Amino acid sequence: MTTANRRTRIAIVGGGMAGLELAKELHRRGVTDLLVIEAGPAKELRHVNRTTSPEDALQMFLAPHNDPHFHRPWTSESSPHYDGRSGLRRRLGGRSLYWWGATVPIEDWALNDPAWPSAITQDLRDSWRDGPSLYERVAADLGVEAALSTSPPTPLAIGSHRFSTVVRAYHDDPTDPDQWAAYSPLDYWRDPFTGAALRDPDRPPTLSDTEVLAVTTHSGTVTGLTVRHRTTGELDHIAAETVVLSAGTIENSRLAIQARHTANNSVPPRLAGLTDHIVHGFAATLNVARNPNLPEGSYFMPGGPQVRANVFLDLFWQNDNQLYVNAKTTGEQLRNEDSYVDCVPADSYPWEVRVHTSLSARDNEVVSAERDLLNNIWHELAESLDHPAEDLPFDDFQNPATTNDTVLPESADTQPVGKPMAWSVLLGTEEHEGGTLPLGGVVDERHELAGVRGLHIAGPSLFPRMGAANPSLTTLALARRLAAILAD
Repeated sequence: MTTANRRTRIAIVGGGMAGLELAKELHRRGVTDLLVIEAGPAKELRHVNRTTSPEDALQMFLAPHNDPHFHRPWTSESSPHYDGRSGLRRRLGGRSLYWWGATVPIEDWALNDPAWPSAITQDLRDSWRDGPSLYERVAADLGVEAALSTSPPTPLAIGSHRFSTVVRAYHDDPTDPDQWAAYSPLDYWRDPFTGAALRDPDRPPTLSDTEVLAVTTHSGTVTGLTVRHRTTGELDHIAAETVVLSAGTIENSRLAIQARHTANNSVPPRLAGLTDHIVHGFAATLNVARNPNLPEGSYFMPGGPQVRANVFLDLFWQNDNQLYVNAKTTGEQLRNEDSYVDCVPADSYPWEVRVHTSLSARDNEVVSAERDLLNNIWHELAESLDHPAEDLPFDDFQNPATTNDTVLPESADTQPVGKPMAWSVLLGTEEHEGGTLPLGGVVDERHELAGVRGLHIAGPSLFPRMGAANPSLTTLALARRLAAILAD
């Protein structure tokens, strides 16, 4: 398909969670003159849990370097962080075809930070356009209203810790109770299990296998995109009135840096404030008698503003005498000037991208608080089971010997029974990175980048403060907000 002389009203760069949700919401508002440009293929559009075995789906989720769609278009200056398993899912659907569906709003203690513009937090949490809030509307559409409860039922207690059931945005397969698929905006166009079209066509207008090399501008205003077709290497230009960057935080940053610096070369080719979640966990198989006070399931506990982390806990009784435990914390990394994306200006595009990350003193407090919290949960769980417990053996967060591949079946099966394995996740591998294009900073309340008219941003790169929550619910909510702005 050639794009020579092609024009579109709205060009959406990246066909993942944010870009497809934006396309969906624009379509619902009657905007059809749009084009999603995706660097990867647009073939299998179903969740990996539906198209592969549960074991293979877990492998693709936790070990993405084994995924044929995995791609890392940057160099890490902070290896092992943002290296190895850090990258993109280059395919239509993106990360929405891999995630588990955990749905959590950003916590009040983070949203109340003045870094979040008050107009944005009001729309997210209180009321949007004289009606329910964005969180309420998205949660209702996904059937996850329980995610917004401030006092959910707590069916699990471990010592002083009270856990609710994890709220997930997912579908059960009506023909197979063991099959599920997490929400994807593609559900608007195709059946999540059969892949059958629900609309004609079964996807938004899409140009796949097409890399966006640069945003083109004239006198500080967007004119379109320079693209390269991966199959032929052919270069083309797509004229657009509006461009939305929704290609993931680091690719968004590259394209924004190029556009800003080209429009005004006094603007440094760097965007600071890169964040990801700080993640720890432990897993253990315990030979203990089945305890009715520990029902199997997936559980959640907010850690609060002191810890700045949430806890996810899975309990699985393998039989009446053996319990498998998998606990995980996701904590907040704050934006700081020493965590950034920068580019090397050149005569051709794309520019070389370099990533640097650093933990602040307050981030190191989160590392310690998460480990203390997990240790406390482990000791109280062991005490409730009359099982011996030593402190969890965490190692250096900056270069951990044990990461979350501990929970992959081949690793879990080799763990000594009764001995927990503690692990840490390298920054850039949780797939929650954000913060480089914050609302209220270089991006205004219309999601438009300063200095480049018509260039808008979607996804977690917009978040001026991440909180501890999985970013998906907020990403979906802000995509809905941007769609309304662009459709007006």
